[in-house]
Amino acid sequence: MPPILQKNAGYDPLASYDPIVLVAQSSNLLVVHPSLPVNSVQELVAYAKANPGKVNFSSYMSRTEAAALRSTTCSPVRCR
Repeated sequence: MPPILQKNAGYDPLASYDPIVLVAQSSNLLVVHPSLPVNSVQELVAYAKANPGKVNFSSYMSRTEAAALRSTTCSPVRCR
């Protein structure tokens, strides 16, 4: 049980367990076409905001994750 749900569990949830196996590992990669005039993520977001409808986004993530990314960081970017 997470400590937030049970304050006095009788054990330390961070110290009472030992890791035994790596369950998952993930890497992220962002690429843009060389003709796009950006050199950083901040510049890409600024470009997308200044040019609504001209930047497309594609990903292997679920639609839910893509929608969350779109709504929080790059709202003028179209997800495909």
